[in-house]
Amino acid sequence: MVVADLCGVCDKGGGADASSRSGAQTEAVTGAWWTLDKVVWAGAATMVASPPMTTTTHPRHDMPKQQLSHQVAKTTTAVTVGGSLMVLSGLTLAATVIGLVLATPLLVIFSPVLVPAAITLFLITAGFVTSGGFGATASFVFYWMYRYATGKHPIGADQLDRAREKITHAAHDVKEKAEQQFGQQH
Repeated sequence: MVVADLCGVCDKGGGADASSRSGAQTEAVTGAWWTLDKVVWAGAATMVASPPMTTTTHPRHDMPKQQLSHQVAKTTTAVTVGGSLMVLSGLTLAATVIGLVLATPLLVIFSPVLVPAAITLFLITAGFVTSGGFGATASFVFYWMYRYATGKHPIGADQLDRAREKITHAAHDVKEKAEQQFGQQH
């Protein structure tokens, strides 16, 4: 890695110019011009030469401009979308408040009819939803039982078989203990 004074590379004086360097140092500094990293140390700007890149087409200093333009585009889009959503939110809130102000007298006048109607509608809806849920569950259980009975091994069949074996074993143990207890008492 070659370190050269910034002024020496630019031939503005104040440092060793490129002609006083050895051929390898000059080639390393001038051949790797776009790969030089700026290092600020003790108030003196120096250039650190990296190995030359063979496929570099754009200087490194263009990257922040591209990133800045992308950042500006992202920020502009975010502000536009966020502002639009805030305006829609405000309009919705205003419409809700206006609608409530206009509907309140009607709700007060018709509340003796609307409250029982709302309760009835809620109970009817809840009944239909509950009935549909129980029906779907029963259909699934019948389908599962059909698959189990036909030997197609549905999900959970192994656990059911193990539970049945445990219950059978426990019932057999209880029967034996009961026979021993009653056989000793008689």
